[in-house]
Amino acid sequence: MPASRKAEVEAAQKELDLANKKYQVVLDTSLGQIKLNLLPQVAPGHVKNILGLAKIGFYDGGGFHRVIKGFMIQGGCPQGTGTGGPGYTIPAEFNSTSHEPGVLSMARTNDPNSAGSQFFICLEKTPHLDRQYTAFGKTADEASLAVVKAIGAVATGPNDKPKTPVTINKVSVVEVPVRKSHRGHRGHRERSRSDNFFSVLSVISVADALFRNPSGVVPLWFNSFPTRRRNCVTNSYRKSVR
Repeated sequence: MPASRKAEVEAAQKELDLANKKYQVVLDTSLGQIKLNLLPQVAPGHVKNILGLAKIGFYDGGGFHRVIKGFMIQGGCPQGTGTGGPGYTIPAEFNSTSHEPGVLSMARTNDPNSAGSQFFICLEKTPHLDRQYTAFGKTADEASLAVVKAIGAVATGPNDKPKTPVTINKVSVVEVPVRKSHRGHRGHRERSRSDNFFSVLSVISVADALFRNPSGVVPLWFNSFPTRRRNCVTNSYRKSVR
């Protein structure tokens, strides 16, 4: 096993805040850019691992050493042979994420807990991998998926290795702004609109009732309205009949 990069990765991971921030990894390849959204809610260990490796430049200058049409593209081996890694392994985090086009997952040996740095991105739906390999991300947009498919279409030779190298020039970590929810404000506006609607409806109904009943006796059903709405209605009526 090569010299371990674990200490470097762990130091880089200290800068991460998965609880409050959202991250992407961006692969600058010889065939275009691949943006990958990550899934820390289902595989936090794998997300931290690839972010840490990216931050220390582990993937820079590497490439996709294995491409199987209609299946997947694989990279992340420092030797470019499919036998290398970062000098350590991480535990499996199998989850319910389906392996489908654009899904990022971790390569491993027969040992479930043997993942290190090698990853693959699916070209097609591959259900036989579900819950057998740790899926932990997905292409962020159609342009990224198009690049993945372009890599998946290159000519290959022995061991599914691309005849023309597909290089990963650099992998960057990008912090994605987290959208704040405005549901509370929207709910308040909707309630206000509802109150106004019922108030106007009540004014119309009471005015109609008084017009039909000159004695001024307000119908019994009016008493079922909350006090605030009753006051609103009666005040509005008084203004209208002056």
